Amino acid sequence: MAFHENPESRKFTYRANDWEVFLKIDCESKEQAVGFEKHIKKMKSSIYIRNLKKYPEIQKRLLAKYIGESEG
Repeated sequence: MAFHENPESRKFTYRANDWEVFLKIDCESKEQAVGFEKHIKKMKSSIYIRNLKKYPEIQKRLLAKYIGESEG
């Protein structure tokens, strides 16, 4: 959310003022967060995103998968 509210990132999303937090996932590093985000976007599924919220075990598996990428 903070990124989207940053006036320096004058992207398309900057103009939206109706953001609301649907799901917050704490990551150990920026690399882990980026990997997680790319995975979610690649799925291209709102059902998948709802399932991430509904079934926390999916989040845990994905966090474990992407933690190795941040270690190089």
